[in-house]
Amino acid sequence: MNTTAEPSASLSFRTSTTEAALYSSSVVSFSSALCSVSGLMSHSKTVLPSPLPSESDLGFRILFMNNPQSMWVFDLKTLFFLEVNAAAVEHYGYSRDEFLRMRLADIRPQEDVPRLLEEIARVSAGIQHSGDWQHLLKDGRSIDVESVSHNIVFAGREAQLVVVRDITRQKDAERALKQAERKYRLIFEEAVVGMFQSTPEGRYTTVNPALAKMLGYDSPQELLTTITDISRQIYVDPHSREELKSLAKENRVAINFECQAYRKDGSKMWLSANVRAVTNDGVIVGYEGMNEDITQRKLLEDQLRQAQKMEAVGQLAGGVAHDFNNELCVITGYSDLFQMDLPPGNRPHKYAVEIAKAGRRAAALTRQLLAFSRKQVIQPVVLDLNAATAELEKMLRRLLGEHIEITFKRSSGLGQVKMDPGQVEQVLMNLAVNSRDAMPHGGKLCIETANVELDETYARQNAFVTPGSYVMLSVSDTGCGMDKNTQRHIFEPFFTTKAQGKGTGLGLSTVYGIAKQYRVHHRLQRSGKRNDLHSLPATAERDRQASRTSTGS
Repeated sequence: MNTTAEPSASLSFRTSTTEAALYSSSVVSFSSALCSVSGLMSHSKTVLPSPLPSESDLGFRILFMNNPQSMWVFDLKTLFFLEVNAAAVEHYGYSRDEFLRMRLADIRPQEDVPRLLEEIARVSAGIQHSGDWQHLLKDGRSIDVESVSHNIVFAGREAQLVVVRDITRQKDAERALKQAERKYRLIFEEAVVGMFQSTPEGRYTTVNPALAKMLGYDSPQELLTTITDISRQIYVDPHSREELKSLAKENRVAINFECQAYRKDGSKMWLSANVRAVTNDGVIVGYEGMNEDITQRKLLEDQLRQAQKMEAVGQLAGGVAHDFNNELCVITGYSDLFQMDLPPGNRPHKYAVEIAKAGRRAAALTRQLLAFSRKQVIQPVVLDLNAATAELEKMLRRLLGEHIEITFKRSSGLGQVKMDPGQVEQVLMNLAVNSRDAMPHGGKLCIETANVELDETYARQNAFVTPGSYVMLSVSDTGCGMDKNTQRHIFEPFFTTKAQGKGTGLGLSTVYGIAKQYRVHHRLQRSGKRNDLHSLPATAERDRQASRTSTGS
């Protein structure tokens, strides 16, 4: 603060005639400006008064000093304060004498001084709206102000009359509002769920990036311009939106409303919607809410329901197979005794032989049921799937016939697995026969092995899968494939698409049971033309068993 004393021009009455005349002229100019500026700050219509006689000077001094707004006069050349009113003294914390030893720059933040000098350099006649500024109080606090000024001649000096209004509360409120807007805009823009506002007629008015991405659009703007009818273009069933609107109208909100929607590419997805009806005087004027993509959850729910169903069927099949196998032992045992007591070659002996054959075929079926129910006695060993498939190659070629072209793709450095070799043979034979039946006029069968990594994304899409390294055995064909309804039932015991008497319906259910017995993940591709079996390597299985032993679980 510069404390160099400058001549001050107060509004006190002068005694000499010359001074009185000079001051009277200043006051007339000052009073005219005061009326103009005061009128403007009070937002009333400004009328510049004509010069008044000097005997009214006291009235204008009272008007200046007692004005509730902070006011001052400063020298345009030196920037020293020439006069301040009581409101400025009280509001800024400086005494009148302190003010009159200060320059205008002393109450400004240092970074605002260049702008202040530019503003003063541009002054012209008339009322100046110098805009919003920051001023410093004596205690160091900063306030926001709005100022209006007017050029005057004060005691023979070019000066300016300034009226200041403290707008700190207003600015604080504006800043708080902007901060809140930025905060909620950030929440809206960065939300991981889709958020929207829409009209009752069915058009989006606002959408966030998450919703655009969820529906396959490049940007919210593309979604807004493309979708003109939500019911027809977004909902798979147009009646879903009407049902949603009805719930929102009745309850003001609709919670966890599940429906199917179209993506931009035409594919379908599942949405869970939480929507609120926006009303004005009881009339619904729009809707706003959130959409969550639950497609993966629906997929996992379907997989879980299927697994639970198969588990229940397996328990039933296992119990029946076990009891039935006991009865078969009696049948085959007595048929063998009959053969021993009957002369070979006669008709009763032949009947006993056929009874024994039928009993053994039935026993084979029960073994498949037991494999499906995971109750079959197994003898797992560490083996190489490449070697296992090589041993079965000749048998498969004879089994499938010359009209089926078989290709083997065996990966080098393949990890070993721990399985029963007999059950590996069962799996391959059943899958190969299933492929053969899908290619009655010939085709190609490919058996492939490889080391694969199942990542977090794959695990999220497939229940009961832990991310990590696996050994894959894949069987694919160029057959007719399966429709979705068939795919939902193929692992169920006795389910078959073949004509009556052509199949038992236990082939793929046996594959399913063996896979589950070894914690092998079995995946049927959507076309139904490829089966992938993912098994943990033998080393990983040993590590898991060791971990269980060490933890006592």
